[in-house]
Amino acid sequence: MHVLEHQAQHPLVNRFVVKYQLFQGRGPFLVKAIPSGTCECWIVLEGEFLILDADEKEFRPAGQDGFFPLSTTGYTYFFEENLRCFNIKLKPSVLGLPSFARFIDKWKEKPVTSFLGQDGPARIKNLDFSKAEEVTDTLDQLILAANDLNSVDYRIESLLTSLFCLENAELRVSELAAQNHLSVKSFERLVNRVCGMTPKQLLRIIRFGKSSIHLKKSAGARLIDALEFGYYDQSHFSKECKRLTQLRPTEFLSKLQLNVADLVFENGKTP
Repeated sequence: MHVLEHQAQHPLVNRFVVKYQLFQGRGPFLVKAIPSGTCECWIVLEGEFLILDADEKEFRPAGQDGFFPLSTTGYTYFFEENLRCFNIKLKPSVLGLPSFARFIDKWKEKPVTSFLGQDGPARIKNLDFSKAEEVTDTLDQLILAANDLNSVDYRIESLLTSLFCLENAELRVSELAAQNHLSVKSFERLVNRVCGMTPKQLLRIIRFGKSSIHLKKSAGARLIDALEFGYYDQSHFSKECKRLTQLRPTEFLSKLQLNVADLVFENGKTP
């Protein structure tokens, strides 16, 4: 499995997009997406994949495109043969856009064309992903044309920015509420309405996501470095890792085969 990544270049698009990604490989692969505090928009370019229905405990066809919201548990995917899948990793600030209102309740029905435009999927399928400048320019322009990115709800954007700010990693919910000029109850209701989880759940996901990125990408990083992100001690981080990934930290890091810190791969597994 390989991943090719591109960064949004337009400043306005960059407020809402973490990165553009192209995943390609030949299965069978079982892939576990670890909660990272992002939303996703994806389009299958070649092949197909299955997604685990957490309620039914069965794998079902994912379809050819769609969205995934913020999650407290992540998602599990399986693909049997060749797969090429384009993915946009979205910053939570996108939830402040009018077109993403109540996204947590209706993401399964939301068409990708509402974010990429009617001709967006077809144009993406025709891209040469080896040409970075062409890719980023096309994708930036598709998003700009299909969305009024200046119409973001600044209250929601400010709230999410404060939650995802590294400097706020150790703040209490009451302190974050005060920072946003809200009572604790109002703050909790707004976060739950927009993100589908409590502030404490979201903060735990954010903290783990930031620490795992650091451990994955920093040369010579040690597990104790996770304390920089608000964990009490190494044992605290280990317990959180096991809760979110079902793996011990060393196992989790060893299974991060790509240059991304939120996908765990199991070769040759079948659902």
